[in-house]
Amino acid sequence: MITTILGNHRLWQIVRWSAVALIIFLFLIYLLSQFVKIGFFASIATNLSSGTSSVNSQSGPFLDIKNFGCVGDGLTNDTSCAQRWVNAIVSSGTPGWVSPGRYRITGPIFVSLSDDRSFAIFGPNKSPGGKNLGASFILDSNLANNNTALLNINGNLQSSHVSIVGVGFAGKNKTGSGIKISEVSERVTIERVRITGFSGRGLLTEQVIGVNIIGSHFEQNGIGWELVSTMGQMGEGTVIGSKFANNTVRNVYLNKNSSFITFIGCTIYGSSGVELAHKVFGIGFYQCNFESGSPGIYVAPESEVTEVIIEGNAFNPSAASGQTKYGINIAGAIHNSRIQNNSVDGQPAAGGTVVGIRIEKMTNTIVGPNRFNNGGSGTMINYSGRNSGIFVRDHKGGSQMVLYQDQNSGSTVLRGGNGDYLASGAILNLNNWVAGLAIVRFGEFVCIVAANDGSTALLFDAGKRCSASLNNSGTINIYYDANDSRYEIQNKMGSAKTISVTFIGAD
Repeated sequence: MITTILGNHRLWQIVRWSAVALIIFLFLIYLLSQFVKIGFFASIATNLSSGTSSVNSQSGPFLDIKNFGCVGDGLTNDTSCAQRWVNAIVSSGTPGWVSPGRYRITGPIFVSLSDDRSFAIFGPNKSPGGKNLGASFILDSNLANNNTALLNINGNLQSSHVSIVGVGFAGKNKTGSGIKISEVSERVTIERVRITGFSGRGLLTEQVIGVNIIGSHFEQNGIGWELVSTMGQMGEGTVIGSKFANNTVRNVYLNKNSSFITFIGCTIYGSSGVELAHKVFGIGFYQCNFESGSPGIYVAPESEVTEVIIEGNAFNPSAASGQTKYGINIAGAIHNSRIQNNSVDGQPAAGGTVVGIRIEKMTNTIVGPNRFNNGGSGTMINYSGRNSGIFVRDHKGGSQMVLYQDQNSGSTVLRGGNGDYLASGAILNLNNWVAGLAIVRFGEFVCIVAANDGSTALLFDAGKRCSASLNNSGTINIYYDANDSRYEIQNKMGSAKTISVTFIGAD
C-alpha cells in the first residue's frame, strides 16, 4: 500500500511539471508570433525565406551577406547575391553585415527607400596584417558612366537614415563611382570607409541633408567627394578626421548651393584641393592640413561664396620652376567671411612662385593675421589682392584699407570701406617695389608711401598733410622675421633708397 501511494505521488509530480512546461512553451510561441518581424527573429525569418537556415555569423540583428550566397573570394561574381542582400535589408529594416572578404561586383547595385525606411551596412574595418579593410566591394567592370555607382542609394526625399561603416570600395580605375546617395532628407553617415580608384567620384551625394563623414579615406578617384544641390542650399554636416589624397580632378568639390559643411582635422593631400562653387554658403575649415595641393582652397572666377571660415589650417603648396601655386586662391569673390591664424609653408623650387593667399574680391571679410614661411629657393608672395599686395590697417582712426599692386596693369590701388577688415599683424610684402613701403603716422594723420629705384609714390594722404622724397642714404622694406614672428622695416633687397616723409603743418 505504501508503494502504491508513493507511485501515485510521483505520477502527480510528473503531471504537474509537464503542465507547467507546456504553459511556458505556449508562452514562448506567443512571444515568437509577436516579434517575428523585428529584431533577432527578423534575421532568422529572412534567412529562411531566402533559402538559408543558418543564423547570422555576426551576433545581433544583422543580415550577413554570405547568407545570401555571396562568396567574397575576389573571383566569384557576387553582384546578384549582393542585390538580394540589400533588398532584404530594405524590406526588413534590419542592418546588413559584410563578413570579411573581397566581393567582386560587375554591375550597379540599387537601393530604393520608401516610407521613411533606413539603410545601414557594417563591416569589420580590419583584416589580417592590417593593410586593407576586412570587407571590400571590388568593381570589376565598367559601368554605364561616371554618374552610375557601384552602390546607388535613393532616399526618394524620405526622412531616411543611411549609414555605411567599416566597409571598403575599390574601383580598379573602372568607369563609375563608388557610392552615390541621393534625396535623403534626414542623415547620412560614412564612417571608417575607404573608397579608392573610381574614375568618377569616390562618394557622390545629391540632395542630401545631414552628411557626416568620419575617419574615412578617399584616394585616387576622379573626385574624392562631390556634394551636389540642385534644389537650394543643402548639406548640413561635418567631415572629421578624414583624408582626401591624390584624387585627380578635385579632392573635394562642394558644388553650387552646398551649405553648412564643417571640416575638422582633415588631410587634403596631392595636386588638388577643395573647390567651392558659386553660391556655396556657410563652410568652415578648422585645423586641417593641406599638403602639397595647389590651391588648397579654390574659388573659381565669377563664383561668389559667403560666410566661409578658414581658420587654424596649415597649407604647404609646392611650385616647380615656371609655376605659380597658391595656398588659398579666391579667384572669384568672398563675402562676410574670415581667413585667420593659418600658416603657409611654401615650397617653391628655383624659378617657382608660391602665393600664400590670393583674393580677387572681398567684402565684409576679415583677413589676417596669418603666418607665412618664406622658406624654399623660389619666391614666396605672402598675400595677393591681385597678383601681389599688402594689407594696411589704420588702428587709431579706424580706417580699413587694402593696398595691392596689379602686376598685369602695373598700377597700384588703395581700396577701403565696404566693411573690409584688415586685422593686426597682416602687414605683408609688397612685391616688385625695390625699396619697399612706409606707413607713417603723425598724430591723427597717416601717410602711405612706396618707393622704387627711381621715384616715390604717395599712395595715401587723406588729410593732404604729407610730402615724400627719395634719397640714397639707405633703404626701406617690410619683411617678416621668422625668428621672432613679427614684421619689421629694414633693408632686405634692391638698391639703397630711403623714403623721407615730411608732415606739412601742425597736428
